[in-house]
Amino acid sequence: MPGLLFAPPKPMLWPQRPIKPLVLPKTPIAYLIQPKYNGWALVLPGNGTAWTRRGREITDWACFNGLNLYFDYPFHAELIVAGGVATDVPRLKHRTIEPVIVVHDVMVAGLPIESRLALLDKFVPTTPPWRKGQILTASTWEEVNQLFRIALSEGHEGLVLKKRGSPYHIGRAGSVSLPDWYKIKGEVRFAV
Repeated sequence: MPGLLFAPPKPMLWPQRPIKPLVLPKTPIAYLIQPKYNGWALVLPGNGTAWTRRGREITDWACFNGLNLYFDYPFHAELIVAGGVATDVPRLKHRTIEPVIVVHDVMVAGLPIESRLALLDKFVPTTPPWRKGQILTASTWEEVNQLFRIALSEGHEGLVLKKRGSPYHIGRAGSVSLPDWYKIKGEVRFAV
């Protein structure tokens, strides 16, 4: 991947699935950055159930694996295998590999991301298979570019940039482009 993936001052972004181009700000300072893990997106409402983002209930699997699904807040998480690479569903079902549940966000409308991350610090279990998602920052687009390359080299799908102070958004499958969230997956092209 030669060259900058993110080129200031005002690059236009075209995700893998073409949608309206996005104009990125001059610097990424206003954003918190999270790896976009290559796994199954989960919704954990906190009421003892577990769901994939596409609406498939997986409570039986979670209980079979001894997971406590009762929380004070609903979580948005990702089910991955140990090592952080793509989920190997048959091996997860047969318990030949250990699952990891990375909790990214708290699904509460109206709270800014900083408040939701503070709730993660307080309420996400600290024992395996639970893990709190990484929060990264960058002061230049070149630094974001490096984080993107690292994420891809570690088997992740890409990055999610969330504007500081932004509320929780429920996105659709695939690339998400909202006023204050950018999901960057796979190869991207930029035009200045």
